[in-house]
Amino acid sequence: MVTFALAGACYGLAGCLEAARTGSATSNYGNGYEMDAIASCIVGGCSMTGGVGNVFGVFIGVLIFNIINYGLTFIGLSSYWQWVVKGLIIIVAVSFDMRKYNTEN
Repeated sequence: MVTFALAGACYGLAGCLEAARTGSATSNYGNGYEMDAIASCIVGGCSMTGGVGNVFGVFIGVLIFNIINYGLTFIGLSSYWQWVVKGLIIIVAVSFDMRKYNTEN
């Protein structure tokens, strides 16, 4: 229960920081962030099957994925193609993960 309370406090702080960053708040904030979060975790070394990964790896995955996001925005790629690139990154990372942990009988 303490973990959920701490997570709720962190979610509230993150919401306040996001509202302060943009200068306003709507109910649509966070749409699309779930894909970034999953991709960052997978790029950081977490397994889709569970039980593998660490906080430092996820932190590195977040850094790598944000650099990719800012790079795609910097070169002027449309948001549609940014979603395509993110999806391809997820597919490649999951395929490497499955190949790495696949046990052949």
